[in-house]
Amino acid sequence: YKALSRSRKEQYDIRMGYVAFAGGDYRKAYDYFDRIGSRSEYVDHARYYKAYIDYAEGRYGRAKQGFETLARSDAYGDVVPYYLLQIEFRENNYDYVVANGIPLLAKATEARQQEISRIVSEAYFHLGDYPKALAYMDNYAKLGGEMGREELYLAGYCNYVDRDYPKAIDRLTQVASGGDELAQNASFHLGDAYLQMGDKKKAMSAFALAASDDFDQAIREEAMFNYGKLQYELGGGIFNEAITTLDNYIKEFPDSPRINEAREILLAAYFNSRNYNAAYEAIRQLPDPDNNVKMALQKIAYFRALECFEAGDYDRTLELLDVADANRYTAKYTALTKFWRAETYVRKGDYAKAQPLYEAYVALSPSNERENRMAQYNLGYCYFNAKQWDKAA
Repeated sequence: YKALSRSRKEQYDIRMGYVAFAGGDYRKAYDYFDRIGSRSEYVDHARYYKAYIDYAEGRYGRAKQGFETLARSDAYGDVVPYYLLQIEFRENNYDYVVANGIPLLAKATEARQQEISRIVSEAYFHLGDYPKALAYMDNYAKLGGEMGREELYLAGYCNYVDRDYPKAIDRLTQVASGGDELAQNASFHLGDAYLQMGDKKKAMSAFALAASDDFDQAIREEAMFNYGKLQYELGGGIFNEAITTLDNYIKEFPDSPRINEAREILLAAYFNSRNYNAAYEAIRQLPDPDNNVKMALQKIAYFRALECFEAGDYDRTLELLDVADANRYTAKYTALTKFWRAETYVRKGDYAKAQPLYEAYVALSPSNERENRMAQYNLGYCYFNAKQWDKAA
């Protein structure tokens, strides 16, 4: 090398640099290209390959400077805008991509049109212009671009925003099972798309998938809530599953703005599963209950009181009946509370307290009601026990 003339050294360096570049040894190639002086006939070639290596290895600032020096190069001027577009895209300069990418499409080769359409689509996506993002992604596919998971997600999300739910479902379904952040996001929007189409069962499955991942906690929180809510709404044999999901949601996201709504649904799920003890404990945790909650509290306290009565825990029965009596929203349960309070006093042997309660219940209830006939009999026994023979008869 030392014996070569300057022009021969330049030939040697540019050719050895290209050999190293073609072999994938970018570090050695860069060293060879770096020897080429600014006055050399090979300077544009050296600058191009150095800029390309910087670009390929993620040194975008240096790559940009290198490509910009080639803007007027006869050999590379035509490809420089393409690389600058890629660099600006990777640096999230989406306004630049849109402004410069669209004019490039008209004069680019078909292969480059594919990639330009792809990055212009994603630029519009990040800028929130979903119709244009979808149009350029469709153009990318039309030009033969491969619709991978990222492309399908972008197109599917644009369909979702455009309320074209069948297309959104078709595309997002192909992304939802990937087990990564993209899949979690796709599953969540797939769930809402199914919900908008009225298919709660498939929506529930999609939300379950999104809730099972923790890449994005905000999505996990919303998906878990929707999953539990749909389990409850679909009813049938899955009230216990709704209870488990909503209970986990309350424990995992105690500061959620939807925590009270979750507690109310959990309460309803407990009630429908006839787990009155758990329902009672859940309803007591609700701050500032509205009238609907208080109405539910009356029923739950009443049914829980009956369970305690059957178990022989009469003191607890009276405590729960006090709670039911303090929330008089349904006349039927207001009356029945008096009956069972009287029954409890009878079991405790206190007929004097039972008697006026039976009398009040009989006055409030229909004569054909089963408890009314029981009350008549027990009231007769109270009179009998008090030696009020005429009333007893």
